[in-house]
Amino acid sequence: MDTNTLYVADLVLKRGGKPVLHGVSLNIQAGAVTALLGANGAGKSSLVLAIAGAIELSSGDIKHKNQPLSGLRPEQIRKRGVAIVPEGHQVLSELSVLDNLRAAGSACSTRKLQSEIARVLDIFPELNAKLNTRGGDLSGGQKQMVSISQALIAAPQFLLIDELSLGLAPAVVKRLAEVVRQIAESGVGVLLIEQFTNIALGLAQHAYVMEHGRIVFSGSSQQLRDDPSILHSAYLA
Repeated sequence: MDTNTLYVADLVLKRGGKPVLHGVSLNIQAGAVTALLGANGAGKSSLVLAIAGAIELSSGDIKHKNQPLSGLRPEQIRKRGVAIVPEGHQVLSELSVLDNLRAAGSACSTRKLQSEIARVLDIFPELNAKLNTRGGDLSGGQKQMVSISQALIAAPQFLLIDELSLGLAPAVVKRLAEVVRQIAESGVGVLLIEQFTNIALGLAQHAYVMEHGRIVFSGSSQQLRDDPSILHSAYLA
């Protein structure tokens, strides 16, 4: 088993007694972007939350370095190298940007936390001028930068990003897409859910398409660019 891969196998999930995931399997490779595409309601967000331990699986396996992650609490999964950027640019509204970053690194030593905050501010220097600003007073793009920074504080090997560009201006989306590319080039494996398929396929080497809680396509991003009918049928299903 490749230690640079996060393995997700046969995940089954029910929410409110209703099946949401039906035996979903995928692999996330460190140092690369993997796109997860599909229409609203396909189960993409549920899959990300399940991998991160935020919702309980009915069955299935999640493994990294031959160690099981399924059944662990979110903070345990985070410690084992898997971090999530949830949908909706989520930040702690009443705390400053700096305190948002400190909260994300609460498990770090003081010296390590200072180093990690400096590192994410190198990635998003735009936030330096906003360190004392309340999270709730930030623009959508700034909130997304903080949300990504919070996930990166843990120095994850795998980063799950749910709806990178939702509600953001094109210039901000372009900036965030370049950061995602840089994160992957640094060795982190990124699972990217993105409403704009051209952005996702431009960043990703491999892509999965979900439809009604099932993976209906797994292949190279180039295959989806060459045959848009695959995506078209998934989004119309």
